[in-house]
Amino acid sequence: MRKRAEAIDLSVIDLDKFEYNDMVLVFKEPKQIKPDLDEFKQLYTIKDDTLGIDVYAYNRGELKEHLKEQLEFLWISYALEEDTNLTSDALILKNNLLKAINCQGREVGYG
Repeated sequence: MRKRAEAIDLSVIDLDKFEYNDMVLVFKEPKQIKPDLDEFKQLYTIKDDTLGIDVYAYNRGELKEHLKEQLEFLWISYALEEDTNLTSDALILKNNLLKAINCQGREVGYG
């Protein structure tokens, strides 16, 4: 088990703009999300069901990086996907993402 070497920082993370690879995801209205600790007090966690966010990490820096990765994944997998390929729950997630975020940069999948 890894030991925590840094002080625990559960201050909010501002979601306003994330640059990841060749994409820039810009929140239409800045959003704040508060990290928490898992039940064992070992991992930082962030969960937001509306946007499909569910990430965890051993430190805050890793948490922010995982958050960027997940936002890119969610954007490509849901926001850019054809409606006919998505379930009803996935369509709700897609619409939530499109309402909350603008994308600058790549507009297609990993191709």
